[in-house]
Amino acid sequence: MGGFDRVRVRSATSPEAYHPAPDAQPSGAPEWMATLPPPPLGPSTNPTPVVVRGRWLRSVMSAVGFGVMGAVLYASLYILVGAEVQAAAVVIGVMVGSGLRLGGRQPGAATGTVAVAIALLSLAVGVAVGQASLDSIALPAPLTGTLGDVFRSPGPALARYFSAPVIASLAVGLTAAGALLATLTFRPRRSSGQFDHSS
Repeated sequence: MGGFDRVRVRSATSPEAYHPAPDAQPSGAPEWMATLPPPPLGPSTNPTPVVVRGRWLRSVMSAVGFGVMGAVLYASLYILVGAEVQAAAVVIGVMVGSGLRLGGRQPGAATGTVAVAIALLSLAVGVAVGQASLDSIALPAPLTGTLGDVFRSPGPALARYFSAPVIASLAVGLTAAGALLATLTFRPRRSSGQFDHSS
């Protein structure tokens, strides 16, 4: 009856008591199923390493760009006031940390470490340009010459900067704190699924 005919054997208690008739075996999948497209990837599929590296590169480039702007602002204030304004160092850190977040990075240890490193480098550039500009005005001497001396021999410039360790440490600490704070609290506008959630 119906789609399967049963063949009764001698013993009803045997495990092989009933079998489909040989000519009534169920067929495979219907032919129309062969035309269906394959299922899409699930939502838990991880991004490929290439995508993750691309997001890191975009984030670092964004942070470096903001760091350069912060260094220019810091050096400009240095020149206008005639001395370093350490309290403004936090602005460099905030700009760099925000740049990393805008580039796609999420809060995490790696993001914070990279933000601090780029921010401190930007601070060093801002201090070097500001001090070289003041030296150029005081000597007087060409700005390219004083800048060249700083970048060719950074050791004496660093020693000069840290000759007042408390003040120099204040600028370094404020820069690092600003970078970490920005990576933890900055919330860029983004569309769903735009950023990488890995650390």
